[in-house]
Amino acid sequence: MQKIMRYTLLTGLLFAASAGAHQIQAGQMLPQVAVSDKGEIVLNNADVAYQSWSSSGLPGKVRVVQHFAARTAAKEKIRR
Repeated sequence: MQKIMRYTLLTGLLFAASAGAHQIQAGQMLPQVAVSDKGEIVLNNADVAYQSWSSSGLPGKVRVVQHFAARTAAKEKIRR
């Protein structure tokens, strides 16, 4: 059992070391993000439309971007 735990821990550390997310530094710009297919939902009265979205349209301010999984299995997690 300890061999399995040790192997799992070492494998996890290997993947964590190769992840690029830890390269974020204070005072530096984040990489641009773009979603070309149905990236943003636009509501106009009762009409729903989709358009592409890019983080380049958000300069100069701190923003919170929420990403929700569009699967019925994720429905309960989103509502919490």
